[in-house]
Amino acid sequence: MQPKKVKPGDELYVGTSLYIDRGEDDVCGGIATVESVEPYPPNDPNTKTYFVYFVGLPTGINLTYILENQDEWRNRYGDHIAHHCPDIPGHVCPNPMRRTRDSILNIVGKEK
Repeated sequence: MQPKKVKPGDELYVGTSLYIDRGEDDVCGGIATVESVEPYPPNDPNTKTYFVYFVGLPTGINLTYILENQDEWRNRYGDHIAHHCPDIPGHVCPNPMRRTRDSILNIVGKEK
């Protein structure tokens, strides 16, 4: 798919992104709806790099990377919907594969 063929409203797969330094931007992968496709850098008429932004997700992702991984992510995520999953106290991720430190300790029978 060429960048010009990707448009707002399209559905694409995104991968899981977990950040150590900015956990508020974490994303659990799956199907996401394109909000916009923007050239990068923004004012370069010769740019060949585009970032795609998705509804409800906190950061843009390189479109080439997104397109190269569609088959792998389709196999991995199936009909799972991508969602913003920040690493903040009180947030409970609906994805059962995403475990917190406390839930892992409970699973292995350790105490805090």
